[in-house]
Amino acid sequence: MAEVIEMRLEWARARFADPRYASDIASPESIKDAERVLDVLLRSTTIRHVLHADLQAKNILHGPDGWFAIDPLGAVDDLNAEAAALWVAVQDGPTSIQRRLEELHGHEALDPDRLTAWTFVLSVAEYRPYLPASARRIEHFLARTDPDELISRIPV
Repeated sequence: MAEVIEMRLEWARARFADPRYASDIASPESIKDAERVLDVLLRSTTIRHVLHADLQAKNILHGPDGWFAIDPLGAVDDLNAEAAALWVAVQDGPTSIQRRLEELHGHEALDPDRLTAWTFVLSVAEYRPYLPASARRIEHFLARTDPDELISRIPV
């Protein structure tokens, strides 16, 4: 997963370098914060699962025999990362990121603190100001989330 997230953060760096997309959220500092949180997440992962690593609505098709996930990047890591990408950070629905996190906090396969931390990392990586609805949700979440607090809640 480290390679997949680093690739996504490189894409974010390229977007954030474009003056049209510069903002308080789209800054080199936000990427540094995401990298710090990511480092703690990667060092503290104890159970690893096979992940799609790019599971989002556009990569799920409904076929005649059920649902199919397409276009995997493929990774092995923390299940919370997959949930953060699919359900929380990269979503097209009207719900806030915080509400999505609350919906998943009771799920037995997920850890609320790790889920929130992965959501922070993926929100920075996936921030696209040219997608206004998603950008507003991410801006709202990032403005109210302290990366140092996230790090302090993850045992290493």
